[in-house]
Amino acid sequence: MPLTPLPPKFEATGGRKFNITYRWQVDGKINEDLVCFVHFTHPLATRSEGIAYQGDHQFATPMSQWQPGTVVEDGPWPVEVPEQFNGESELQFGLINKAGERVGLKGLQSNSGRYDLGTVIVGPDGITFRLTSLSRETMSFAPDEGWTKGLGESDRFIKNTYEVMSYLQRLTAEHPMTRHEFVTPDRSVERAVFGKGLVTVVVNFGPKDYEVGDVVLPANGFLIQSDTFRAFCATKYGGHSYDRPALFTMRSLDGKSLATSGKVRIFHAFGDPRVVLNGRERTVEREAMVP
Repeated sequence: MPLTPLPPKFEATGGRKFNITYRWQVDGKINEDLVCFVHFTHPLATRSEGIAYQGDHQFATPMSQWQPGTVVEDGPWPVEVPEQFNGESELQFGLINKAGERVGLKGLQSNSGRYDLGTVIVGPDGITFRLTSLSRETMSFAPDEGWTKGLGESDRFIKNTYEVMSYLQRLTAEHPMTRHEFVTPDRSVERAVFGKGLVTVVVNFGPKDYEVGDVVLPANGFLIQSDTFRAFCATKYGGHSYDRPALFTMRSLDGKSLATSGKVRIFHAFGDPRVVLNGRERTVEREAMVP
């Protein structure tokens, strides 16, 4: 979706009440009218996804009428924090289409289709708001998608980490790091080489995209390459571009290279389920064994 959320306008209006105006930068033409959902989550909430109270709403001007290159202000919307939810409430929001599906925003990684916008704080001196960075540094590695869909957040994180790190550790256990370098002047991108080229790992710790050949790594994205194993969290891989980061691993199961293996296991953690292997695009919802 060609939209970028901007920092909202927040105004305390007395007691437990405040007004909030959401702001959107329109990066391109939008061809459908969506609804904005707003979840305020709190540790004491008992509802699904930790929702304590909500601020869902339709836009005053349909999104299909928004003009590229403009900033749309949505609000102000009045909110009152229920008495039982003192302290901090996390503000998470997103977009829903007519089918009731949550829509992803380009370049930002969500948690189950929700994006962290900030924290509403109810304290002795009234209500304040603390903004969350809206850069790609907020990317979650445990969205409710792919192989781990339906599992708890901790289980999703553990599974995704295991799929990437377990085989990488096997490859590098007996092959020491032979080279390490900071690729960019600000030292935000690092490259490590193991076993004189057996395995190469590139990680982008910076806020901007970084290109490794035809692969585009977002903030916190990575690329692991070896003859028998490949893993990536990227917004472009194999000539295929993703609206938001996707994480895949591809592992040869017969010891041959990925190019010649008779059996390759593809694991899909999150993001778009399409992935390119040896020039052929495949759709992998969870995992697949392919020649």
